[in-house]
Amino acid sequence: MRAWGSLLDAVEEDEYDEEDDSVFAGDWPPEGRTAYLTFVADDPYVVEVRDAPSTRICVRVPLDLGDDWITEARERHAAARQALGV
Repeated sequence: MRAWGSLLDAVEEDEYDEEDDSVFAGDWPPEGRTAYLTFVADDPYVVEVRDAPSTRICVRVPLDLGDDWITEARERHAAARQALGV
């Protein structure tokens, strides 16, 4: 849960340079032995879901997010943390 909150912080605080050739991306949970989601802050935003360790499947979905998406994501993040008792 902490990793997703950190990713939201980084996107909201513009800790990536939109004019730089490198693309800001973050994994949740951190890449490893399980399936994970990669959020790519590019134009448009993209979410990749990868199950590299077992099936090697990757699904890439471009997102058309509204202006208030970060606020809504923070609300969902807070609700999930509360439900999990974190």
